[in-house]
Formats: sequence, C-alpha cells, structure tokens
Amino acid sequence: MKKILLIILIFVLGAFSIVFGRLLASEVVGEIPNNNENVTINDPIDIPKVEPIYEEPQVIENTKIDLAVVGDIMFHMPQITGAKREDGFDFYEPFKYILPFISKADYSMANFETVTVGNEKGFSGFPMFNSPVETIDGIGRAGFDLLFTSNNHSLDRGKSGIINTIKEIESRDIDFVGTSVDERRAYIIKEINGIKLAIFSYTQALNGLETRLSSEELDKMINRIDIDMIKEDFLIAMEENPDYTIIYLHWGNEYNRDSSDFQKKLAKELAQIGFDLVLGSHPHVIQEMETILEFGKETHVIYSMGNFISNQRYETMGVSYTEDGVIMNITLNKNHLEEKTTLVSVKAIPTWVYRYWQDNRFNYYILPTEDILDGSLNMELSEEILKRIEKSRNDTLSKLKLD
Repeated sequence: MKKILLIILIFVLGAFSIVFGRLLASEVVGEIPNNNENVTINDPIDIPKVEPIYEEPQVIENTKIDLAVVGDIMFHMPQITGAKREDGFDFYEPFKYILPFISKADYSMANFETVTVGNEKGFSGFPMFNSPVETIDGIGRAGFDLLFTSNNHSLDRGKSGIINTIKEIESRDIDFVGTSVDERRAYIIKEINGIKLAIFSYTQALNGLETRLSSEELDKMINRIDIDMIKEDFLIAMEENPDYTIIYLHWGNEYNRDSSDFQKKLAKELAQIGFDLVLGSHPHVIQEMETILEFGKETHVIYSMGNFISNQRYETMGVSYTEDGVIMNITLNKNHLEEKTTLVSVKAIPTWVYRYWQDNRFNYYILPTEDILDGSLNMELSEEILKRIEKSRNDTLSKLKLD
C-alpha cells in the first residue's frame, strides 16, 4: 500500500514539475499578452539603418587682406582754426571724400605727425605741434585702424605729450606703434583674416629735443632708427611667427623727391634682415618705390608717401608737391598649404589737398584725384583747380612709376 502511494506521489510531482516548467518558460520566452496581441520577444526587431554622416573637411587654401596706408597727417594752425565750430571741432570733414578708400580696407594705417598733450595747454602748429584731441576723432571716423607715433615731432610737448597722445589714441580703440609709456614696444602683432602681421615703427630724428627725456626714458619711450636695435627687435618678433613684416620709417630729407643715400642703404639692410615691406614718410613729398631682392626674397619699399593732409602747399611753400599724397592699397595673400604670405598687388590712389576760403576760414578736403578727373565725384571746381589736380595726379603716378 505504501509502495503504491509512493508511486502515485512521484507521478503527481513529476506531472506538476512538467506543467510548472512550461509555465515558467512561457514567462521567459513565451507569448506575452499586450492589448489582446501576442508579441514574441524572440522576433527580430526592425531597426532602421542609419548611414553615418561624414563631411569632407574644408581646406582653406588662400586668404587675402587689403591694407591701406598713407603718409603724414599734420595739423597746422589754419587747419585747427578752420575746424572750429560753435560746439567744438570737426576734423572729420576733410576726410569725407576718401572715406570709401580707407574704410573698405581690412586695415588702414597713417603717420600721426603731431601730439595731443591736452586742449587746456593751448594749440600750436609748426614748429612745436599740439593738436586738439578731436583730431583723433576725425581720423578714427575716417576709418584708420593704426597710427604711427614715432616721428620728428614726437617730443614737441615732452614726456607728457607722448603719454597723453597714447592715452587719447587708445581711448578711441585705435592701434598705435612707435612710442611707449611704461615698457618699450617696438612692434605690434595684428592678425587679420588668418594673416598675422608684425608692424614696426622708428624715426630718424627728433628735432634736437632728445634732452627732454633722460637717456633711459628716451630708449624706452621713442623707437629711433638704429640698425642693430631694429635687427634685435625683428628677431624677437619672429619668435611669434608672423606671416608678414611691415616696418614704417620716418626718414629722409624734407622736400626732396628722390630718396637719399641713407634711405637706400638702410632699405637694403632691412631687406637683408628679412623685412617684407618698408613704408616711409617725412620728406612731405612723394618719393619713388622699388623692390629689393636679397637672398632670393623680395622686399618692397615705398620711400615716402608724402603729405596726406597739411597746410603745406604752393601758396605757403612755393612748391606744389607738398599738396600731393597717396593711398597705397596693398593686397597680401596667404597660401595656407605652403604657409607662405606674399604681396600680390600694389595700387596707388593719388590724392590732393584742396583748400579754399569760405565763411571767414580755410576749408580743407582730401580729394581722390582720379574720381575728380573722371567725373565720378561731382564737385564744382574751377578749370584752374582741375589743372592743379591733374598735375598732382600725374606727378604722383610718374614718381611711383605707375603711370
């Protein structure tokens, strides 16, 4: 009897284990009711195929920048008087006709041949300049990005003149190079559209005013032409890997339309050091330009860009060449594959300073000569003035050998 009961028990347990095992399996791999539909989790899932997104990297082979550079910006007393208005000064007016040429450039530079020690100190022109601080407002509004401040008038108002001029330029977000306050700065680095420029500035003379500073201050505050110092400055700048080097020099002989032996010798030495572009002013007239080849490398030299604006003219100087200026448009190209930057074009835009008497004062305008002569800039000018403009244009282009 016991044996029969044991057999029955084993049979019941076996049947139970089979049923329970099947139920357990159905929970794991069986059919799961879901909204009256059976979904088998072993069925393959339809996952949409996503193609990987891949874009070819853009390789920039070349970038270009356009530079605009002019010569001396000076403010004699007739200009200061002419700019006076009831509510202050307007020094933008003389620049308004050349605004398109300056503002369209990627970077524009000029020589600021004066100082601004402060309006409260009184104003003066030649021989010891002090210009209203508003002159910098006009220059900035005209589109200039950088002012060279090392020239023979840098010390006209002593140490305070240097310091305040720098302060006024910086407060208007304009770059400068050539003078310093706390620490000597021979150059600045400026990167434009992926092209890194190293820009230097030096002067040949200080009108005998060197004793207004101590020897230490002189070395620190004004960059003077010294070939050994320039070479040292160049080597330091090259540690920052500039693509192109530009050096501005205030040099040469005033009113001489040909570069001096000193200028030619120095230009050759600068080419040997490795400078790419040499810009000059101080003679107050246009001088020639040339390309120097040293060690297989070209150095482009513009010896003097003349007066961009001043009161120096035929009526005051007995010579018309001081009325002539030029906007040099210089295009640089950087080949990013070869890491090489070159000058690809130089275009000269001759300018002429127009002065006339009206409203009991002299009025001044810098005129682009070509636009006047071809009629694209419509101004009512006499035949005499048009002849002077044509002469100015021809004198400039022939001197630069661009006619």
